[in-house]
Amino acid sequence: MATRNVPRRTYVPRLFVPGTRVLLLSEARKMPCPSWSLPARRSCPFTVHVPGAICEWCYADSGNYRRYPAVKAAQLVRYDWARQCMRTADGRELFIATMAPAILACHTPYFRVHDSGDLFSPIYTRCWGDIARRVPEVRLWIPTRSHRALLAESPMADYWREAFDWLNSAPNVVCRPSADSFNDPAPSVAGFAAGSTAVDDAPTCLAHTRGHRCGSCRRCWTHRQWSPAYLRHR
Repeated sequence: MATRNVPRRTYVPRLFVPGTRVLLLSEARKMPCPSWSLPARRSCPFTVHVPGAICEWCYADSGNYRRYPAVKAAQLVRYDWARQCMRTADGRELFIATMAPAILACHTPYFRVHDSGDLFSPIYTRCWGDIARRVPEVRLWIPTRSHRALLAESPMADYWREAFDWLNSAPNVVCRPSADSFNDPAPSVAGFAAGSTAVDDAPTCLAHTRGHRCGSCRRCWTHRQWSPAYLRHR
């Protein structure tokens, strides 16, 4: 009897957000590894709202993210816990000490930080720099639009810059700044990996030819100087 060619699912450890029965990590079927998932928009302080903005067509605000209320509810629980942790030194250590072993428990050399959501504060960004240093054998891919904080003329820009310097100096981190609008050039930001964009044609990411899955490709995690152009989600 013929069998369907069903891609093998990634292993997501049965670990929970402290004090809850919500899974700590999540699974985005496109990728070869588990991920950390927060609510789109709510945890994205630099969402762009202009005609043609990628944020206006956010994949993390549609599909299964929207179809299943339990997905959104779990993202909110993770976000509330993370924000609570950021308020004190003990809380930040709890966050780091919870996340690092969970990532190692996935038994994979790759991890996606934010299949939905973003780096929502400088101190949270710095925590990911600490986590990266506790999992040196795992490559962390972190797309972000929070690099736009560095353009702001405000005292917070300095805090963001210090946090990003700490994050980007971890050798196992590939933090890519994301373009604001479709078909924009990928951003180039000092200290970051090459940026990414989304386009209507001629994408450099070929996931759309593999059923919108990474397949055997790991460039987003391993090629700091590669600038991915993803096909626009329809």
